[in-house]
Amino acid sequence: MANIKKPGDNMGLSILQYIQSDNPADIDYGIRESIKQFCFTGLATAIGLARVSANKLHKGYGFTTMNKYLVDLTKDFKVDCSTMRRWLKIGKTFIKYKNDLEEAGYTEAHGTTKLRYLERALSDYPKDEVYENIKTMSVDDFIDYSRAKDMVNVTEKKSGIEMIGNVAYINGKRAVIIHKELDKNATRFLKKLVLIGCEAIEKDNHLVPVPLHNKREVEHFRRLLPAVLKEIRKTKGA
Repeated sequence: MANIKKPGDNMGLSILQYIQSDNPADIDYGIRESIKQFCFTGLATAIGLARVSANKLHKGYGFTTMNKYLVDLTKDFKVDCSTMRRWLKIGKTFIKYKNDLEEAGYTEAHGTTKLRYLERALSDYPKDEVYENIKTMSVDDFIDYSRAKDMVNVTEKKSGIEMIGNVAYINGKRAVIIHKELDKNATRFLKKLVLIGCEAIEKDNHLVPVPLHNKREVEHFRRLLPAVLKEIRKTKGA
């Protein structure tokens, strides 16, 4: 670690108060304490990193670039540099949109990871909708929501099918809503099922449920299905 001066005569302050201090040494101390105590779950770390970057405080700490300061932190706390960069981005986003976030009632309890995807969501959706969703959606749903317009593939665009967050739309109309309280695996499975189902219906195909009892039967069914379909379609065309 570089030769950083000790924090000022502010002993007894909370970590966030150190982070918000005007003393650069206090800010560095607050960042390091935040990492030690919260293992990157606190917003204080992110805010501190953003303040260091914005004010180029890393130079006063003896580091020529912000990246070298981040690397120093990774050495001290045995975390990877990508984690530090993610938290730097979270901090920058929070500071940039602080007033809007607070006005909307957003707090750290709503999830800090979502802040990484806030700007992308704001570029595609109405402001009020985005700030409501950042509070009410799960982390996974908000990430999907922010990426939705990028993730819709050519087939889905042509067919008018789109999955945004936990809602499936067909030609712009809400068709299916997946309950938000389902676990991640169930939600992921249902999203895939809904998209496949919508595409099949649009192509005038039929959906037939096939009850299978275990993974062995599933794998056996998958192996046999292509040959069965080929035979059925050959007979149909005869």
